Amino acid sequence: MASIEPTELKALITLLDDQDAEVFYHVQERLRGYGSEIVPHLMEAWEGTPNLVLQDRIEYVIHHIQLEQSLNAFEHWIQTPELDLLSGALIIAQHRYPDFNEHLIWNRVDQLKRDIWVEMRGFTSPIEKINLFNHVFYRQWAFTVRAVEEDVEGHDFFLNRVVESRKGNELTIGMLYLAMARQLGLPVYGVILPDNFCLAYCRQELDEDRLLWGKEELQRGIQFFINPANKGLIFTRHELREHLKKIDQADLYDDIGPVTTLAVVELLVTTMQLYYRKHHKPDLADDMNAYLRLLH
Repeated sequence: MASIEPTELKALITLLDDQDAEVFYHVQERLRGYGSEIVPHLMEAWEGTPNLVLQDRIEYVIHHIQLEQSLNAFEHWIQTPELDLLSGALIIAQHRYPDFNEHLIWNRVDQLKRDIWVEMRGFTSPIEKINLFNHVFYRQWAFTVRAVEEDVEGHDFFLNRVVESRKGNELTIGMLYLAMARQLGLPVYGVILPDNFCLAYCRQELDEDRLLWGKEELQRGIQFFINPANKGLIFTRHELREHLKKIDQADLYDDIGPVTTLAVVELLVTTMQLYYRKHHKPDLADDMNAYLRLLH
């Protein structure tokens, strides 16, 4: 990363409000090239000017510097063999909350994991384990699903906020539930339904490559399903088939099974993109495209 002199930085920031679009383009590209080290200087300049145009353009530069940081971290995460779901989701959270207290979030997650482990200790039945998991997750810790319509700012899509507030939408509560189950060594995997995100408790651990195999074999390995949006309600394959019939999607039954961690993260990013488009935030929707390109 190149070093920059304070006088040069000040001159570049002053040029940000130039009316010539080509000048603005080259200046913001130059500033973005210096990376995150200049963000505090940009924020100081933002606070020190009453010029609204300049403020907007400083915000634009800061946002894209932070987005690039997040994308770099996300690309690195995709290449890690562990593919820890919560780690990936928290990288995406930096898109909206670049300065959130990651140490605090992981401390709370570790405490939640310990509480669930202590409750499940000594029980061997999968259903018993999930019932005790649900008791800690939904009753002791009081994680709650909110309708998307109740979250007009989209906060519930970010796992740091879900951990802090203990509120999320159907997808992010399900993702946190899944992340905790995986970290506790439970053979639980995401399942993408036409109208919901649920989980499957399998007979054995499956690595990411195995999850790319044929759905028929994976389906035979499912013991039961879990609905994290309904306080961890357990349901059977027969009940899943009946549900799909009710929503006129019965032909999808043979294609439904456990999916990879990357597929779950892609669902999050795609859902966020649709949310931003619905709420007329095209720039944020475009940001989601950048994550999707890395996933493909």
